[in-house]
Amino acid sequence: MEETQKRSQIGLLGMQGCYSVVGILINTFLIARIFVVTNYSIVSVGLFSLVHMTTLFIAFSIACMVAKRTKPIYMIRVATVLVVLLLVMLLVFEYHLDVYFMLFGFVWGLIDGFYWGSKHYLDVKVLKKENVVKFVLTQNIISIFIALIFPFTIGILIDEKTFLIAVAIMMVFGVLLVVFSTLIQVPKEVNSNKKLRIRKYLQTMKENGKLKTTYLILFLIFLMSFTHAATLMLPVIIILAFGTNFSLGLLTTIFGVLAIVVIFVYKKIKFQRFWFFGIVLFISGVPLIFSIGVWTVAIFQASKSIVTGLVQIETGIVRINNLKYTGGEEYLAENQVLIDLAMYIARAICCGLIILVGVLEVDLMWLAVVICAGLVLYAIGTAMLYQWNQKNIKPVIVEIENS
Repeated sequence: MEETQKRSQIGLLGMQGCYSVVGILINTFLIARIFVVTNYSIVSVGLFSLVHMTTLFIAFSIACMVAKRTKPIYMIRVATVLVVLLLVMLLVFEYHLDVYFMLFGFVWGLIDGFYWGSKHYLDVKVLKKENVVKFVLTQNIISIFIALIFPFTIGILIDEKTFLIAVAIMMVFGVLLVVFSTLIQVPKEVNSNKKLRIRKYLQTMKENGKLKTTYLILFLIFLMSFTHAATLMLPVIIILAFGTNFSLGLLTTIFGVLAIVVIFVYKKIKFQRFWFFGIVLFISGVPLIFSIGVWTVAIFQASKSIVTGLVQIETGIVRINNLKYTGGEEYLAENQVLIDLAMYIARAICCGLIILVGVLEVDLMWLAVVICAGLVLYAIGTAMLYQWNQKNIKPVIVEIENS
């Protein structure tokens, strides 16, 4: 039993590491590639993301249903096989990316949805409580290594060789992803024949007197998801300002590492004025309205990497522990689907506004306006979620730890 548990943890760590590497290729460099091969069209980037997000939400819901009724590992393994298929498609259709970019958005949406819809279950069900701290620490070390090496390396490969060479090398990680997924063993007690019951979940929250709280959390996550405009357009504005994939990879590496350092410092000093970070991010985005240049883009990416890294700490706590507060632990799948729906709606709105800017062919200043408007909502949601977390979630965690 102990050997199975250890092997499953190795599988989880290796799988997440490989998935992160492939994610860097798709979420950063493929978006930049689509932008370039479609004659610098932000409409194409917006459509790619809209298809991706729509498919992700549907696939996420399906994965949650499968995880609830059978085992979450099934959809994870489907996702890993689809990763290999996506990389093969990139090798075959790379020279027709301007035609098939929406197809790639669809497949990547399936992968993301199946993967993350099952991953939340695996983290909760496979790990023992006494192993969580060690597991998270190891995962953070792997994340630091990936942030140090891969964005920079992929950028060099694309500029010095070709995009196809970079994809071919990523195929190794795709295969390893499949191998690591086979190491994960889910305990038999995870099996369930229950259906996905959104209405029952909301009814239970109403009976517990926590329905308004549930809606509040969803609304705040909805506001925070408007940062998607900035996340999606960052590779685009870096290409516009610097012109090379090497610069894109180098900046991603530098500021990714900087974000990790700041997170460790933040944990030590326990800075309480969390609303400050959202305001800083918004202020750093304002200069983009006047000029998408080297310094304005670099400053914005630096602040975005740091702030979003810090915010993920708080949103992660809320996402995992809000069910303990509301008394709906048995509705993990339903809760995750509603959270993903809130995120999807906000991100779809961002994609729609980006597409509108591209269709109207207006000045790129308006693209920066869309980004900054999203950052305002993000700052508001961040501040409110942090305050709610401090007031409600933290005391619950302390009570659980002391019991």
